[in-house]
Amino acid sequence: MTITLQIGNTDDKLSQLQWSRYITSVSNWVQKYCEQAKASIHFFGTSPGDEPWQNACWVFDISLDDEPDLRTSILKVAGIFNQDSVAWTSGTTEIEKAIQ
Repeated sequence: MTITLQIGNTDDKLSQLQWSRYITSVSNWVQKYCEQAKASIHFFGTSPGDEPWQNACWVFDISLDDEPDLRTSILKVAGIFNQDSVAWTSGTTEIEKAIQ
């Protein structure tokens, strides 16, 4: 299962230090689950530092069995940091051969 996880601070609820700690907490959970499942983190990125908003995105693989536990953990972290929501997209990635 491929997950795209997005978090943000577009409402400026978090100070820079709180935002940094929030990203670190989410990253730690994603890394923990991926390491346990021997899965890969394919992408991590944030919005440019000079933008008036903050966003972060992870794309990673996780087993179908681990997905509910990780999702719950991420939502608990969001609550700790006074966030209303996260964006979570899950699905099956299909590899298609290029047409020559």
